[in-house]
This record gives sequence, structure tokens and C-alpha cells, in this order.
Amino acid sequence: KDTRLQFSIKQGSLEQIMGFLHKHIVEFGFVYVSEHQLSALYQTLEYKRLEFVSLHTVKMDLMVGTRHPLFQRTSVDDGELKNLQFVQYDEEYFSLIHHLGHINDSIHRFGKIDHIVTTNSDAALMQMVLRSGLCHLGCSRLEAAEMNPMIRYIPIENTENDVHFGYIKRQRDGISPISMELINYIKE
Repeated sequence: KDTRLQFSIKQGSLEQIMGFLHKHIVEFGFVYVSEHQLSALYQTLEYKRLEFVSLHTVKMDLMVGTRHPLFQRTSVDDGELKNLQFVQYDEEYFSLIHHLGHINDSIHRFGKIDHIVTTNSDAALMQMVLRSGLCHLGCSRLEAAEMNPMIRYIPIENTENDVHFGYIKRQRDGISPISMELINYIKE
């Protein structure tokens, strides 16, 4: 209220966020990473002199719109995922698509998945879920989307991999008070 603030919000993959941190473009970055990939992430972060602070752990969900045949379901079995058509974020090493689309060595459990549209846009992903029969494998991460009656997050049964939400920062640098306020607000 009493302070003039100027800030910039950037969106990108986990690798892009690590690059933003390395180049001092951002002070910290919010990220999602699967339990299965934490070990590889920690090794990468150690090499880059970064650290990950986990704020919350969630299970994988299937996000569907009203046009999807599973919209009325209260849960879905992980075995049903192999027959669905997905829209996912562009694949990268730490992508959540490596849980079929967001966790990759479990893909062998489901067989080869040919029906995946990829994008780097949150808006495009949401519109494809809302306006088509495509679904998204992810986690309940957007409160606004959860409140949208045209979108449903369906829990996936028989999956044990958690997804960690947290932030990455440079090891040697502290976090500014205003950034800590934001982090604490998100944490609550």
C-alpha cells in the first residue's frame, strides 16, 4: 500500500526457470516436480547451485471439461488413462507428462500413448480442455480452475507418485521480504 513495487512474472518450463535464476532474471520460481524425479532434480540443482523448497504435495489428477465422457466421474483408474486423448505441456526432462504425460517411465505401464497434443500455453491448454474431448494429466493446482463448474479434477486411483509444488532459488541468495510475503501467501 505504501510502497511502489515493480515486478515481472515469467512463465516457463522447469528448465527455463532454472535458466532465469542462473541469469538473475528472477529471484525465485514456483515449480511442480514428481516424487519420482526429485532425485534427478536435486542433482541438477546442486550442480547449478540452486535449491528446491517443497511447499505442498499433491496427487495426480485428470482435468476434464464438460465435453469429456468422464466429466461426471468421481475417480478414474490409472489403467483407463491409456485410452484417453490428452493435451499436455511441451515435454521436457522434468515435465509432469512423465506420469504418462507428466512422469515418463510409468508410461511403460500404459503402453505407447499416441493421442497427445502439446502446448506451452496455459490459456491454450485450458481452452482445449474446456472446448474439446481432450483431458489433461496434472494436479489440482489452480483454485480458479477448480471453482470453474465447466472443469473437473478427477482423482486417479492406484497411482502412488506424488507431485511436489514449491519454489527454486539460488543457494547463496536470500529471498527479499516482499517475495517471502508472496511465498507465504501461496503456502497458506
